[in-house]
Amino acid sequence: MFIDVDRFKLVNDTVGHSIGDQLLVAVGTRLGDLVPAGSLVARIGGDEFVVVLEGLRDVAHAVALADGIRRSFAAPFRVGESELYTSASLGVAYCDGLTAGMDAETMIRDADTAMYQAKDAGRDGVAVFHTSMHDQVTARLALERDLRQGIERGELHLHFQPVVQLRDGRIEGFEALLRWNHPVFGAIPPVKFIPIAEDTGLIVEIGGWVVREACRQVAGWRREIPGAEHLYVAVNVSGRQLRDDSFADTVSAALFENGLLGEALAVELTESVLMDDPAAATEVLGALRLMNVRLLIDDFGTGYSSLAYLKRFPVDCVKIDQSFVAGLDQDDTSDETLVAAIIAMAGALGLSTIAEGVETAAQELRLRQLGCEVVQGYLYSRPVAPEVVPELLSQRLDASGRALRRSA
Repeated sequence: MFIDVDRFKLVNDTVGHSIGDQLLVAVGTRLGDLVPAGSLVARIGGDEFVVVLEGLRDVAHAVALADGIRRSFAAPFRVGESELYTSASLGVAYCDGLTAGMDAETMIRDADTAMYQAKDAGRDGVAVFHTSMHDQVTARLALERDLRQGIERGELHLHFQPVVQLRDGRIEGFEALLRWNHPVFGAIPPVKFIPIAEDTGLIVEIGGWVVREACRQVAGWRREIPGAEHLYVAVNVSGRQLRDDSFADTVSAALFENGLLGEALAVELTESVLMDDPAAATEVLGALRLMNVRLLIDDFGTGYSSLAYLKRFPVDCVKIDQSFVAGLDQDDTSDETLVAAIIAMAGALGLSTIAEGVETAAQELRLRQLGCEVVQGYLYSRPVAPEVVPELLSQRLDASGRALRRSA
């Protein structure tokens, strides 16, 4: 079994490395108490442990023991005068008579591979190694290599989806969305390459480029298109970027180089990113607030949805997740109730709302009735290449710059 303590870095960052070390000792002690006599428990580095067990009946027996270890983490660990809670992700590699002769290094590698599968599935879980996992790891490594080369070759680009005011149909801004056009495989979905960028740290370099390119584009539109002087652009920011010491400086430099004030830029963060490292978020967002950069909470309603962090951080707007908007034209009273509650709560706190994923006229009508003022979705436009933006704006602005409501 390959065991990784989930979110251990957060422990070190919040209560210190000394307490973190004591937690690792407590984890090792608990593992030693749980495994059968004669088993081997070893810490092989960082927050990672290996357990070697012999004489098991079958792989189901191994999984049952692994799940027992996982469930044991639900009880707090006593560290000094404190109680700490954590969870664990476990990978299992099983060797029976059919695979006799497999060496220890190979088994540890396989269990490690399975452990990452458990982490990818959401942590606090158990995964059993299968040979197909090697294929997935190989493909992931190849994609990581291609991504590094793609950054150098300029294969990444931005598309922009308009954010529209319901009152008059005016486009008030755009969300910048990252795209990768692979020279062999074509368009690679962000859901495939963004996690790799996060894990490898490439997201910091990529995110810096996104901020600079988004600012360059919106500065050009403001300068060259009549009636577009009000436009802003929103960029998505990851937890890794938020923890990077240079992020606020990157934003400041991008605004300055393009002759923009902070109001021309918004950053979008998910609730989980804010709560994963509140200390870093507070510092960085405070610096962005001084520049008048706006903060948007993305996918609101799918995470913590806490009033506490809406008060703690300088939030300007919450984006209502599209999963709730989708039910507005399906007689789904629960979705409608949630949307109405989010709009009312935001209004009471002085925040604006943007409804995401609006695809039908019926959804738009219900949002209008519920008091939502700003929307985004395929009903108005799919994300488009930057060269299409001037045409998109001209369709919603007449020669004098007055907003026109265009039928979908």
